[in-house]
Amino acid sequence: MNRTYRPLFPLIALLALCPATLPLLAQNTTPHPSPAAALFSSAEVQAMAAEVKRQAETNGQGGAGKTLATYSDCSLAIVARTQTSGAEIHRYASDNFVVLDGDATLVTGGSIPGARDTGHGEIKGAKVVGGEKHYLKKGDIFHVSAGTPHQTVMTPGHDVVLLVIKALRPAQP
Repeated sequence: MNRTYRPLFPLIALLALCPATLPLLAQNTTPHPSPAAALFSSAEVQAMAAEVKRQAETNGQGGAGKTLATYSDCSLAIVARTQTSGAEIHRYASDNFVVLDGDATLVTGGSIPGARDTGHGEIKGAKVVGGEKHYLKKGDIFHVSAGTPHQTVMTPGHDVVLLVIKALRPAQP
């Protein structure tokens, strides 16, 4: 797998369009200061991606993440997966995934048998059943709207590093 990351300047434009995002994987995260405008350099993103990937490979959980910044309407995080995740639905937030390295299959739609409400607008379960499979590779960008079941499925021996832009939708009356 290619261990280098291309400069992320095209992503800055995407980030500027982000209406909102929440923190992801709060464990061991120290958010970057969140001013009204911020640049996350390619070197900073590369270093964080390498750190998160090492954590995912060694923590026994198959995944790790670190928040870049949290704003009132969105959050930015680097997430790495080495094992298949559980399934989830975000009631009030959309996920936008930018594949920085590696590959994975994202399953969307369908249902989550035995799903449980964990509070804070999150529903979780073991897996998505009957969803559509989308193969993601380095450089791809994928959007999952609020309310959509989704799960990251990993092929053994593969891993993925993602920039996750979590965008809040306005509260419903």
